[in-house]
Amino acid sequence: MKKVTLILAAAIALVSGLFAPKSAEAVPAFARQVGVPCFSCHYQHIPKLNAFGREFAIGGMTQTAQDLISDEGVSLPPVLNAGFIMKFRYLQNTKKTATDPKYGEQRGELQIPDEAALWLAGRVAENWGAAVEFPGPAASMKLIYSKNFGGVQGGLVVSSTDASGVAWNMEVFNTGAVRPRRQFENRGATSIQQSLGGPAAGAYTGINFFASSPMFFANVGLFGPAQVGDYAIDTGFDLSTYYRIAVTPKLADGLDLMVGIQGTSGKTKITGCGDKNDGNALSGTACNALTSADVLELNTETMAIDFQVQTDVAGMSLEVVGAYQANAAASATKTQMYNSRTTEQKGFSLSAELGLSKEMGLKLGFLSADNGATTANTKTATSVGVWYDFAQNIDFDVEYSSWSGDARSNDSQLLAMVEFGF
Repeated sequence: MKKVTLILAAAIALVSGLFAPKSAEAVPAFARQVGVPCFSCHYQHIPKLNAFGREFAIGGMTQTAQDLISDEGVSLPPVLNAGFIMKFRYLQNTKKTATDPKYGEQRGELQIPDEAALWLAGRVAENWGAAVEFPGPAASMKLIYSKNFGGVQGGLVVSSTDASGVAWNMEVFNTGAVRPRRQFENRGATSIQQSLGGPAAGAYTGINFFASSPMFFANVGLFGPAQVGDYAIDTGFDLSTYYRIAVTPKLADGLDLMVGIQGTSGKTKITGCGDKNDGNALSGTACNALTSADVLELNTETMAIDFQVQTDVAGMSLEVVGAYQANAAASATKTQMYNSRTTEQKGFSLSAELGLSKEMGLKLGFLSADNGATTANTKTATSVGVWYDFAQNIDFDVEYSSWSGDARSNDSQLLAMVEFGF
């Protein structure tokens, strides 16, 4: 898989170089800072991004329409911009077997709230932006330096998250390459990058460098697959590598296209299990067997190829995304972060959303995955859904997924959700 990864990365980098110019997540705080409606940055519904939203994120979230408190070494908005995000959900899983102990999920359960977060985010200084998620100890945070270097916007990000994945540092597409930004709420049934695990989800701490132009986006960095409280990680530079390379060629007016590759490689070390098991790549038994004195070396070999298309069809908005991912197999000499099996895990997903109007639309998705087990290794899911925007910052979704295959844990899943922010 390493050879395939290197060849694809080199090919995409070459294309990026040929087409590059030769000359010089939904947070209401940003709407307040820039002074524009939510859909100026979002496509169809929150939290997906359009081209302007991607540009704002890559610019370090520093663009503002507010008068600034300016002096030598100071360039601050006059107010601290904040935003509150919350989800209310109803979830019903029809389990694979009648003896499944999760009887409450069989009946359906109200998850109110499912998620809630206070965000302080936006401009810190000229070329500097930040985002911090609360409550309690900050769950996710990033500090961004972003500057225009002769027509290429680039910089660095220092970030940490409890669940969103290393790609959260600076990922701007809606393919499921980062946990918060995807078409379906039911991520495990509709996004292969979310289903198999890897840089798209989980706890991470790292530093990344990025560069972007109208024709390409690139991001590379070092990370430890944990956040304080999950693992006690090695604090030196024996870390893993994350990479993201995408081309965004302008083939026609009104066609927004991205084709890219994302992955991780290298190895890092952990000691013990930390305070909780959220996002642990190891099984509970293997992790709990470690003591605070144990040192375990983890390999982080994953690779995903994805694409995204945004366009209009007969006056309706259409977004199509797809991805293929493979997680390297473990062996007697390699403990894999994302795959404990001795066979490669792999699969693909494809989904589309059609906006019938500015307020509502339909979505359809398909996922096929092989978990690498010798038996009960395959599962597929077909998903349908509708969404309706009560307001630009209030999104209502209904989704239904039908599962098949011997590795499935559900026969079907029904989900209804309201997501809102202010």
